[in-house]
This record gives sequence, C-alpha cells and structure tokens, in this order.
Amino acid sequence: MKYTIRKILLTTYLMMVLILSGGCSLSGKSDIPVNMGNASATADEESGQMTEAQENRELYLITAINSPEETIQLYRYRNGKEYRFSYAVDTVFRDKYGKRSTVFQFYPGKAVTIGDADAHGKLSEVAAADDVWIYDDIVRFSVDESKGIFRIADTNYRITDDTRVFSDDSEVSLSSISTNDKLSVTGQDKNILSVCITTGHGNLKLTNTELFEGSFLQLNTNIFAEITPEMELELPEGEYMLTVANNGWGGSCNVEVVRGETTELDLDTIKGEGPKYGSIQFVFDVEGAILEVDGEKIDYSEPVELQYGQHSLRALCNGYDEVKKYLFVNSDEATIMIALKQDENTETETGSEAEPEAGTQAETETQSETQTESGSDNISEADILKDYMSTLTELINGL
Repeated sequence: MKYTIRKILLTTYLMMVLILSGGCSLSGKSDIPVNMGNASATADEESGQMTEAQENRELYLITAINSPEETIQLYRYRNGKEYRFSYAVDTVFRDKYGKRSTVFQFYPGKAVTIGDADAHGKLSEVAAADDVWIYDDIVRFSVDESKGIFRIADTNYRITDDTRVFSDDSEVSLSSISTNDKLSVTGQDKNILSVCITTGHGNLKLTNTELFEGSFLQLNTNIFAEITPEMELELPEGEYMLTVANNGWGGSCNVEVVRGETTELDLDTIKGEGPKYGSIQFVFDVEGAILEVDGEKIDYSEPVELQYGQHSLRALCNGYDEVKKYLFVNSDEATIMIALKQDENTETETGSEAEPEAGTQAETETQSETQTESGSDNISEADILKDYMSTLTELINGL
C-alpha cells in the first residue's frame, strides 16, 4: 500500500515537471504578432503570425514610381499581388549597406524591403534588399523563354512567373529584349527577379557638393533629392533643368544625360554670388489667414524677401485645417498660391465613415479601384505630410 502511494506521488511529480518544462520552452517562442503597418497581410491572406525578423526579410519589387505624386508601387513576392504606397521627404531611403540614399536610386525593377506605413499609406523607410545579387552592364546573354532559361555569360538562371522586365521605367515583355541591349539583372539564388534594359540611361555625377549638402536639388519642376557628398544619379537619357539652393547661394542650369555615359556637373559653377534673396508674394484663397515663416509671423500683404534655400511654412485660419510645408526658394521672384481646406472637425460628427486606424490595411491592390490620394482628408497635426514646394513651380500642389 505504501509502495502504491509512493508510486502515485512520484508519477504526479514527474508529470508536473514535464508540464512546467514544456511551458518554459513555449514562452521562448517569438511568434508574438508585430505591427506590420500597411505591409501586413489580411486575415484572409495569412493564417499564421509573422515575427519581426520575418517581416524585415520580406522581399518586394518596385514596379512603378510616380515622382510628382510621390507614390511607389510594389510587387509582393509572398502573395503575388501589387500594392501602392506613398512616400515623402521624411521617408528614409537606404542602400543595401544601410546608408542614406535618395529616391533617385530607386527604380522599377529594384528589389527592396520596406518599413512601416502609417494609416494614410506613407512608408517610413524603403531599403535596397541586401540578399539579392545585381549584375550591371550585361551584354553577353541569351533568353530561352520556352525553357525558362536566362543565360548570363556561361551560367544559366531560371525565368519564373515572378520575373519582371522593365525599359525606361515601364514594364515590357521578355521578347522586348534585343541582343544589342545592355542589361541590369537582379536575382536571388538561381532565380531571375528582374531585368532592366539600361540602354537608354546615363549617369549624372555632382562634384563640389559641400555648400549644398543637406539641402535638396530640383530636377525640372517638382522632383527633389537630398544632396549627398559627390552624389551620382542614374537617369533616363534626356535634358533636365537642375536647380540647387542653400544658405543664400544657388542657381539653375540645363544638363543633358547621354545614353551610356556619365555627365559631370560642378556645383560651384552654378552657385552664383551670395547671399541671394527671392521676392515671394503669398496669396491665400481665404481672408484672415496667418502665415509663419521659419517660426515667425509675417506680413504677406507685400512681397516677402526670403534667402535662397529651405524655409518652413505654417498657415492658420479659424475654421480651416492647419497647413505645414517646406518652401524651396530658388528663383528671384515668385507667387505662391496657398489654398486652405475647411476643418471638417467643426462639423457635427457622424458615424457614416470611420477614421482609418494605424496598422489597418491602407494599401490598395492594383486589381481594385484606385486608392484616394494619401493624406488628402482628416490629417491630424501629427500626421501632416512634410513635402516640398519650389518657387520655380509657383504653386503648391496636393494641399
């Protein structure tokens, strides 16, 4: 009898040890759901949960970039669908080594990873993928589409359903590749991810950038990129108007990007005499608006003299949404039109439409209807989109 009781107690003790040890091992699992922002899958797409490490490794391919609208379209390998996000000046672009880069270094056909997206679909970060290989300036190649083989020099690679081909930032078919083309190919292991026909591209290299580093260059009317030391940009061939301005210095010039060549531009040759000032006339579509420039209230009844370079603007008016923008002064004179939007919070609240919540799926599949322009409605002060306007454009867009 004593032996039986002792046996029961021993068995019970062993079972408790096993249960406790199992509980400890379970507590070490890192399957806690993380905030995927707008990059997260819906419940219909995924039955499991993703760890933060898995999220960081997820691969996307850029299929389109609209610089004037500041949107980027991404192909998601995990489910074979495309999504459209927005980006802004405070979106961080990084190269594969983690260093700050510019949006000009990102193009259709580039493999990337992304950071979180806010409730309006704006990405916090876009980074070049570090687990892919890229071969540039390829001229020895052959394509056998029927066998799914892409041969580079003496090595065969696989063409898959995910392989995309781009030319001049537009997607084309594999059959569009000519034997006389020069290619940039991106792949992972033996799979071809993208092929970019670079025959029609050239490079623009900037020298003597010190005076303008940390500021922005402008190409044509509304494309901006942060100036970095001795920066080099790959651009489609053609003519561009390039403008720089910082701390009272700056100027503009026409540059021509030639196919397959590198064009150098010495910024010292266009900085001009300084300090320079632009005469800016501000015009509002409502009466009684208050305008602050660089934190100081100004009288805008007459043109305002502002030094060449970057300035912060803040516009206020009772009953209207507050506006915050950056102004890039890079011309002798300009008229800036500022349109204020009526504050919807002053109206009676209704339950007809719910505000978007952070972490919900704000991405829009290209197969469905086009998403309403990001951030166009109901933007709180914390979510104000920080983008640039230039005195060259003489107009604020997207307010």
